Amino acid sequence: MKGTATPVNLNLFITFVRVVEKKSLSGAARDLFLTQPAVSKQIQTLEELFGVQLMERVGRRIRLTEAGEIFYQHALEILGILEELNDDLIRTTAGVRGRLLIGASTVPGHYILPSFIGRYKRQYPEVKVSLEIGDTGSVVNSLLEQRVDLAVVGATVKNNKLVSTLFAADQLRLIVPAAHPLATRTSIRIEEIVQENLIWREKGSGTRRVLEDRLADQGVNLDKLNILLELGSTEAVITAVEEGLGIALVSQWAIGKSTALGRIVSPELEGIDLKRNLYLIYRRQKIYSRAMQAFLDLSKLDLSKFDLSKK
Repeated sequence: MKGTATPVNLNLFITFVRVVEKKSLSGAARDLFLTQPAVSKQIQTLEELFGVQLMERVGRRIRLTEAGEIFYQHALEILGILEELNDDLIRTTAGVRGRLLIGASTVPGHYILPSFIGRYKRQYPEVKVSLEIGDTGSVVNSLLEQRVDLAVVGATVKNNKLVSTLFAADQLRLIVPAAHPLATRTSIRIEEIVQENLIWREKGSGTRRVLEDRLADQGVNLDKLNILLELGSTEAVITAVEEGLGIALVSQWAIGKSTALGRIVSPELEGIDLKRNLYLIYRRQKIYSRAMQAFLDLSKLDLSKFDLSKK
């Protein structure tokens, strides 16, 4: 490359540095969402451009040559300068703008995200936010089909195209009508609820999936449950319980108003752990919009500091 002005793709520098950090081509390939042959080809391209050997294999690991050590130090400096440049340019802009499309299952969509989005909007007022609420299954489909940018759901999602991180904690609570015989009890056994009329969420609901998994773990025969109604939202389930149609298990985030008004009672359910997590999920990709990255950064804060359950 001496005496020439051949342009060098900056991605080659990024790949080289990642290989050095991971000490292997395969590790760098996983981090960069590339194939190992593609990473190997990029290193070969660098070596051909500069006319020196930068790395040598030692078993399954790689080791830098003397030229490679020099190249590595300069690559770090170049990438550091570019990062500083990017930060400086961001500071000169008017702020985060754009549109953020959020999907959510019913519990986070109705009871958690409105407050969280309010906090986000106060920090980034020029971002237009839309919230689509549905059951977990439909929200995940919207995410995979790129109709939303990210989503918050009530059950784990196993799909290697998606990143899943903890968003908030939750617990499912038993609720009974205020006039129900069980309303005078402080605790109830699992065997007792099997005999009651149950108000259940629809198939595809994260709440239903978690609940049925936990009941099955306790040896409950799900086929013997007396499910009187299947309803499409947590609010509808709570209303049905208020009207005396049956009992239900719903998110603790959803019951504050109805219990405070004395319309329902929430005894303890013995012998079963109904704690669960709510998850923030988004597509696995290299670059995210600034509006989305700002949301992801804000979500890493401790939600309990916002005391959302009281809003």
